[in-house]
Formats: sequence, C-alpha cells, structure tokens
Amino acid sequence: MSITIEKDHGAEQIAPGVASRESHVGANVTTLAALKNGCAAGLGDGRVLTISADGVAERAQHSGAVTAIAATADDGVVSAGQDGLVLLTRADGGQMTLIDAKGEWITAAAHSVANGLTAAAYGKNIVVAGPDGLVGRFTDHPSSVADLCFSPAGDRLAVSRYDGVTIWSMTDAAAPIELSWKGSAVAVSWSPDGRYIAAATQDRELHAWDMVTGKDYRLGGFKAKPRQIAWSDDSAYLLSSGADVIASWPIAGGPGAFPPVEIGYVCDSSVSAVAGGPIKRLAGGFTNGAILIGDATKGDAMIARAGVAGDPDAEITRLAWDADHRRLYFGARNGALGLVLVTR
Repeated sequence: MSITIEKDHGAEQIAPGVASRESHVGANVTTLAALKNGCAAGLGDGRVLTISADGVAERAQHSGAVTAIAATADDGVVSAGQDGLVLLTRADGGQMTLIDAKGEWITAAAHSVANGLTAAAYGKNIVVAGPDGLVGRFTDHPSSVADLCFSPAGDRLAVSRYDGVTIWSMTDAAAPIELSWKGSAVAVSWSPDGRYIAAATQDRELHAWDMVTGKDYRLGGFKAKPRQIAWSDDSAYLLSSGADVIASWPIAGGPGAFPPVEIGYVCDSSVSAVAGGPIKRLAGGFTNGAILIGDATKGDAMIARAGVAGDPDAEITRLAWDADHRRLYFGARNGALGLVLVTR
C-alpha cells in the first residue's frame, strides 16, 4: 500500500500585498547583507554587487568566491573571499584591505556595527581587525573554524568548530569559554538580546546554550542538515533551515520546552535559507526557489515568490530583510538576485 500526499497548491499563489523584482547576475549568490538603501551580494565568481533603486552595480572583485559579506554602520560593505582578502568598500566607493590571509581560503567572516571590528577565519586561525589595522589573532582552536559571529555588543566572538563553540573576549586577554557538544557545528548565531548562542550541526539538529543559566539544549527532528539559523527580533523564536517548513522554536521556558511552530506549507522542497525579523515576518527560502513570509504565533504564511519548476539550481541561498522589514532581499544558486516588497 502506498500513501500519496497532495501538495497544497496555495503555496503556488502569490499573496496579495506582495510585489517583487529580480535580475539574473550570472553566478551563484553566496551571501547577502542589507544596507540602508539596498542590499549587497557576494557571488561565486568573486564579484560584490549592490542592488538599489538605481539597479545593480558592481562594487568590488575577489579572485575567488565571496564567502561572507556584511554592512558597516556607515553603509560600507565588508567582503571576504577565497582569495584570502577581507575588503572594506566604503559608501563613497573607496576601498581598503582590512585583512590579508596571504592566499588562505577565508571560510567565514563577521563584522560588528557596535564597535567596528571585523573577524575572519581560515583553517584554525582567526584574525580580528579594526578600521586602523590588526587588533588580535586567535590560533588555539582544536579544529578548523566553520563559522563565527559577534555578540550584539561586539565584546565577544563566538566561533563554531568540531565538538562545539569557543567564545573569545574582545575586551581583555581572558581565557576563552568553551561550549562543548559532540559533532561538527557548522553555523553559529547569537540571539539579539545576547542571552543565547545557537549552533547548527552536521547531525541534523540544533544546539543552544543559555549564557545566563549555563544550561544547554538539543533541538532535533530535522530531515536535512540545518545550515542556516536566525532569530526573531525580540529573541522569542529561533528558526532554521533543514525542514520542509520553516521551523520556529519558542524560547520561553528554554529552547525545546515546546515544539517548533511550523510555518508554511508541505511541498516538494526543503527550507534552504532563513531570515529573522518581527515574529509576524519570519522568512524562509526553499530549494525550489519559493519564498514564504510567516507568523510564528500562528504558523500562517504568505507566498512571496513561487517555486521555479524544472530548475535544479533554483534554490534560495540567502535572505536579508531591510531595517523596516518591508523589503526582503534574496539570492539564488541560479543567479537570481532580487527583492520582495511587502505592502500590507
């Protein structure tokens, strides 16, 4: 006996109050960062582009794929690449090299708007630089660095690796804090209120640590590896890729105290990208190119972009909201780069 689940065809109908536009930029969109008046995108061919009301413009060029991108407080763009360089492209077009890893492949980078620091990882090493040059170097990691992120205040740096997360102080020479969990932590994210650190693992689960109580939590049940994680603006929900719906875990009572709110529709694809925001505007992009914007309190979702039939490279790779959460920028593996405008 076989069971057939009919797809909800409502997932193919664009919601009222949603408009979109997009361009094809000729390369995989590997990373995105929202700017005050647009968005910056890093591409697999090394280009750094900006998308704005004036269209798409090239801002910088790496000699390898762009692996990370971030916006500065004054709307500059920090980009890192496989060429070992971390570049700062200012809003006026001027450019400088923040970090030169001498050709080493930079696997991850992060920028803190709170204090202007930029961190980049290659192998087991991390280099931290400020606007005036090198600030510090951390080399004591037991394995290669997979991802990193600054705390909201910029005073600490969380580093994901095999068997957990290391936290370095940016203000003194204190020994690092080690958060242990067996397996490879491939992505790390700090909650906006600074209380929790969450990591996505190769074992198809999330792990979260409460930095106040010292407790840690395992969140499992994913059908695929959750490679991206994000938070609602109020830190009340933790969301991730890795399921056929947007999994949004309530944090009240501790992560995992309640099952996740499942935002969206069952369809023939999986969530491949997520973007946090207000609890009524949490976004997920899917492997078939669809984009949903949902409500974590109810599980309701509206369709912002329909899936692309017959394109194995339609997968949404990155999502980023603007500050007002009216424009959702997106990039795809097939080179689609655009925005969704929410008017309702």
